[in-house]
Amino acid sequence: MESCPTDAVIKIKALEAFAAAADGNGNAAYKIATFYNYGIGTLPPNGDSAMAYYIRGHQYGSADASYFIGHHLLKQNRYDEAVPYLTTAANRGSAEGMTEYAYCLQNGWGVPQADPFTAYKIWKYVTQHTNNSQAYCLLGVACLQGIGIVEDDVMGKAYLDTAANLGNTIAARNLGVCYRNGYGCDPDTSKAIQWLETAANNDDATSMNMLGNLYKSMKQYPEAVKWYEKSVEAGDMDGYCNLGYCYEEGSKDISYVIKFMDKVEGDVYYAVYYNEDTTED
Repeated sequence: MESCPTDAVIKIKALEAFAAAADGNGNAAYKIATFYNYGIGTLPPNGDSAMAYYIRGHQYGSADASYFIGHHLLKQNRYDEAVPYLTTAANRGSAEGMTEYAYCLQNGWGVPQADPFTAYKIWKYVTQHTNNSQAYCLLGVACLQGIGIVEDDVMGKAYLDTAANLGNTIAARNLGVCYRNGYGCDPDTSKAIQWLETAANNDDATSMNMLGNLYKSMKQYPEAVKWYEKSVEAGDMDGYCNLGYCYEEGSKDISYVIKFMDKVEGDVYYAVYYNEDTTED
């Protein structure tokens, strides 16, 4: 009786099949790129090799490859380079490409001029045909801020509800803000905390800092400190300063004020001031 092939053997065979088709087949080239990018099968992670295959996939018609390159460039703020790839991905049917091209269009990045009205229409089209959580989230923010459409807090929150329930972290954060401030709903602190924690538990440092602010406003300093410290560990610079203020107002533990506020450029004055003010002769 033959044994079933292991997962590693399956991946090797998949790689061999994709490699045989990569010259001329964009989807095969894209798959090899992902193998290189994430170190799948026998391939060690290799960013240069991955990008070479992403480019080949783009040249051979892969919407996923076009989107990956455009998204990669967008994250580096290389808008003029990103937009042509995102446009190609969108024209090839990529919902992600459409969504991020529209985001560039809304902000005037890499395009002749900003066009938030068309951006809104593109996101509407995407959500009518897919469950793209980013498009729902961007629709929600646009409605809340009145960008490309008349401001509508109720509709904006509804879009954020959908996006958050689809697992979008930024939507969960914004939904927390809605419940905190009563945008499109009655203010509800418990629901604000619930959604901010959902985002924070997905490693969103901004939500961690917001939770710290929320608990601090309620003078629940131990809980505020917990979330500020988490935001600091996640690399949020505002968390350093807010943690210092929290200790200043709550426990009066000046050693923490010095420890954390001294790390923030521009707040050295506070650190020195409180050190001098509390030092006994």
